[in-house]
Amino acid sequence: MPWYLEDERTEFTDSLLVSLADIEAWVPALWRIEFTNALLTAMRRGRIDEDWFAESIEHAERLGLRIDDTPVALSRISKLAFAGNLTAYDAAYLELAGRRRLRLATSDKELRRAASEIGVKLVD
Repeated sequence: MPWYLEDERTEFTDSLLVSLADIEAWVPALWRIEFTNALLTAMRRGRIDEDWFAESIEHAERLGLRIDDTPVALSRISKLAFAGNLTAYDAAYLELAGRRRLRLATSDKELRRAASEIGVKLVD
């Protein structure tokens, strides 16, 4: 979301966006809904306008993100969420990174801590 909400951008998020040209980046299937909902919420709260919403959706569709549609057991997501004190959404990203042996790109402190605890490498 920081790529589309100016006040959330950081050097870390900007560098991730640039790196997408050179890496294969994966997201869980829920990303489509989560991303759209976050933009809708931002628009409803007056953080972005309808034009920026539409431009952001178009841009995100061109990012080339790989969508993982693999069904994941509810028990696996629940276990990760409970163990790491995470939301089910964050646990889905952690599960994907662990299963595919990917480095996890996040600035969320709890998610970073949970990833480290189970041996998932992080993007710095």
